[in-house]
Amino acid sequence: MMVSSDRVDDVPHDGAGWRLLVHIGDHELGFEVQHNDGKTWLPAQRWHHAMPDPKQRRNIITASARAHGWVIAHETWPRMKSRQLVLTELFPLDWERIVKEVTSHRGIMLQEAARADRVWRMTLIAAHTTGNMSNARVAAAADVDKSVVHRLHRLGKVPDAAESNFGALLGTARTMLDDEQDGSADG
Repeated sequence: MMVSSDRVDDVPHDGAGWRLLVHIGDHELGFEVQHNDGKTWLPAQRWHHAMPDPKQRRNIITASARAHGWVIAHETWPRMKSRQLVLTELFPLDWERIVKEVTSHRGIMLQEAARADRVWRMTLIAAHTTGNMSNARVAAAADVDKSVVHRLHRLGKVPDAAESNFGALLGTARTMLDDEQDGSADG
């Protein structure tokens, strides 16, 4: 296999379960490395690059992937039929760089999850206090136990991310996902 690296002979090339999506925008290229957990493709890294001249696009995509820790096999490039390119022959070259970037991406996603949770909690409180919905109706609409709505209403405010127990939020989210997956596997 011919890959875009000068030192590939001494690098293990286990790229199984990884792919690179390249979105061709009007003014930039958008990159997303994804990892397959056996059920779905999960975003691991994201970055952007200014739009190159079309004749240089392949070289820029290869160089950009390499700058973010990945090597792309040259012979596996599909023909571009839309504004998105999916490269499945993707191999890790710099695990330290990959780990740093995935950790950064995780931090960003955790912050987004904290903000989403905060606005969700605020909405449940508002539905009860200003929308005159009963705890039971709010709970049914949010698909949670009414004790959750009662606790939020009793607190009277939603703590920000620094005050809240975000570990508990993640545990709840994982339990909900596990329950969803168990339910979809049964039915």
